[in-house]
Amino acid sequence: MRPLAGGHFGVLWGILGDLDYFSKVLNLPRSTLADGPCALCRCKGHGPVSWTDFRTGAGWRNVQWTAHEWRLWDGRSKCPLFQDPDFSPWLVSMDWMHAKYLGHDQQTYGSVLSLLVHFVLPGQPESNLEIIWKDIQSYYKRNQTPVRYKYLNRLSMFQRKTYPKLRGKAAEVKYLAGPLLHVWQKYHNPRLSIHRDILLYLKLNLQIEEQIVDNKDSLAFPEEEAVRFEESVTSMLLLLTRIAEHFLEENLFNITQKAHFMQHVALLARCISPRLLWCFMGEDMQKRMSTLAKSCVRGQRPGQTIFKLFQRYRLALHLRFRKHGSSIVTCKARNNGSFSDAKPCRSGKTNFCFLLHRSVSSD
Repeated sequence: MRPLAGGHFGVLWGILGDLDYFSKVLNLPRSTLADGPCALCRCKGHGPVSWTDFRTGAGWRNVQWTAHEWRLWDGRSKCPLFQDPDFSPWLVSMDWMHAKYLGHDQQTYGSVLSLLVHFVLPGQPESNLEIIWKDIQSYYKRNQTPVRYKYLNRLSMFQRKTYPKLRGKAAEVKYLAGPLLHVWQKYHNPRLSIHRDILLYLKLNLQIEEQIVDNKDSLAFPEEEAVRFEESVTSMLLLLTRIAEHFLEENLFNITQKAHFMQHVALLARCISPRLLWCFMGEDMQKRMSTLAKSCVRGQRPGQTIFKLFQRYRLALHLRFRKHGSSIVTCKARNNGSFSDAKPCRSGKTNFCFLLHRSVSSD
């Protein structure tokens, strides 16, 4: 029997998904559970192993799962995916996009905006927000920000009945780190220590994002970079704890379990880059499939809709792969038939070309 793909085979590298997927599909701990919200450690909502302790000597760091201990745990998930003897709980990958951009940052940025429009600037909240939005737009234009909010000029974008929370897509929130720091620097009162704390928090936040960009081509962060990344995340969260305690009565700066998941991602940066674990690609895929599904509904029964959807998706993949196949030939010809000193092909996907060529040509 001839092996498929020339003997190449897949390896389970990591299990990606949002928190709903982890809890509802994989039966992992629900992120809001007080008696154990994390799949990677045995932290609790309160007590000596509380997830709210962001210090380097926090108790939960001593009760992180090992593969052996996890298999002996009676309360572990019974999902068939986890029954393999080589499975480790560390294959469950916390997603930086959902933990930070669609969670932690939304809470923090919403609170900073609320603080600016209600307490820092002198005018009415609506007019104050108009001023802030103009500053953000100027920053976007000056720095050629690749992903931007189309509008951020309504209080409903972040005001809630309880804690403020900013609306927006993950990429919009991600690229707001720089503009928000710029706005706070412009309007904060440097004589107030709590304002200086917020300024430092926003600087650390931007530094973390820049560090991820600087190491975008790395499978894992180099040791020195990984240490700096972990220290920055830890310092930022400790600073946020102090800020949140100051504004407790005003219901600002809500801290959720997603802050704890960010610490796990930071701890593992020396093993695998956060960029390889975020779900931006999955979110893009979901959007495409949603658009495709809507185009297949009219005049079809439910079962026919699914069939038609996958027919069209298969045709789209066929056309995409045919186009990509031509770039493989171009890439190989450009390097005289050798991939050892390959240069990027016109498609920008040279590394994938190598893998695909090895797979189809090794028979």
